[in-house]
Amino acid sequence: MGTSEHGVLHLGRTIENGISQWEAMASDLDRAWREVSAELKGLNEAAPWGSGPEGRAFASQYLREDGPVRLVESGSALVGQIVAAGPLLRRTIAHSRATDAAIAEALARGAKTVEA
Repeated sequence: MGTSEHGVLHLGRTIENGISQWEAMASDLDRAWREVSAELKGLNEAAPWGSGPEGRAFASQYLREDGPVRLVESGSALVGQIVAAGPLLRRTIAHSRATDAAIAEALARGAKTVEA
């Protein structure tokens, strides 16, 4: 957990560890998704359901509304958002901490804060 000073909880290390864990997970997920989606594409292209009546009936339902392609595209978009979240959170938190530090410095100099 974070440290406390003058009733203020400092979570810098905890947040940094959490974001690092998120980025490691996202990297693993991205790598795994690339492998899985490539395998799915390959299986779909191979059309293993056959060309008989049962295979055609299966393919008709399975490929309806471009389902397999949409699955891969949606999965890729979602994984992309998960991967992008780590750096975005890191920047957002860095900006927040810089703002907090600037406010603390201004207060230490005796400056008054402006209320919105």
